[in-house]
Amino acid sequence: MANAMIMAEPDNVATVLSSVTAGSRVELIEKTGGRRAPMEAGEGIPAGNKIALEAIPKGKDIIKYGVAVGYASCDIAEGTLVHVHNVRSHRIDIPDGIIDEILNQMGLKQRGNP
Repeated sequence: MANAMIMAEPDNVATVLSSVTAGSRVELIEKTGGRRAPMEAGEGIPAGNKIALEAIPKGKDIIKYGVAVGYASCDIAEGTLVHVHNVRSHRIDIPDGIIDEILNQMGLKQRGNP
């Protein structure tokens, strides 16, 4: 069983504290010490990365620490990895080649065109 930390009440993502595999149970811990109902990981997620707490439609803001840290560049399923392959920043445009290299170095599958 893995844990994920939710930093603020309105967040729609949490940070996994240890790597998870697809189908594993993820315990959700709030920064305040509370707990939410556990969820199932829809795919493998490396430690320190974000997991979607709900389905996030294309264009919707990604909320962490109670603030928008970017927006979904494609639909993101609940329980899946939220990272450069499916999020765009409100502040900086990361070129596709760099996104592909980040995913390659993390050992993650290459993204399709979001």
